[in-house]
Amino acid sequence: MDADPNVNVMESWKSCNIADCITYIKQAMDAIKPETVNACWRNLWKDCVNDFKGFPAIDKEVECIVQVARQVGGDGFVDILKEEIEELIEGHRETLTNEELQELIKSSAEDEDDDNEQEEPATWTLHKFSEVFQAAKHLNDLISDYDPSMEQSLKITRSITGDLRPYQEMFEELKREQRQLPITMFF
Repeated sequence: MDADPNVNVMESWKSCNIADCITYIKQAMDAIKPETVNACWRNLWKDCVNDFKGFPAIDKEVECIVQVARQVGGDGFVDILKEEIEELIEGHRETLTNEELQELIKSSAEDEDDDNEQEEPATWTLHKFSEVFQAAKHLNDLISDYDPSMEQSLKITRSITGDLRPYQEMFEELKREQRQLPITMFF
């Protein structure tokens, strides 16, 4: 209904068909997290529950790295120790400090400043948003109609809808701003 503000609830309900219902069910099923499914099945059938708690310790991988380094040979590789590899891995697990993050932001901002292109902010209106959402709905309908693979068409249409989410949020914000009454009206 956001795509076409002229459509009311009854028209939308009457235009809904079985293919639309199947699409909505598929989207809902895809949105269910594995943790939720595990929690539901835990009391009914414990054998089918996946209790993955994380990856095992890295001891075997470190040993493999040491063996490969020794096989490569050369200065620094032949006499490498397991502790040195673990120290390197631990060195990269540390979280960055605020100062380090600010330096990274500054360096990326400097890179962007090198691009002297200045973009004008787009001026969006409710009408422009409506046109974009109608075009996206039309595109989604075409993909659903033409693609024989429902799985693939759902994936593509879900991607299009997800990519338009920032515009949807801007649209909702613009609608709220236009609905908000001016303060001078109360005086």
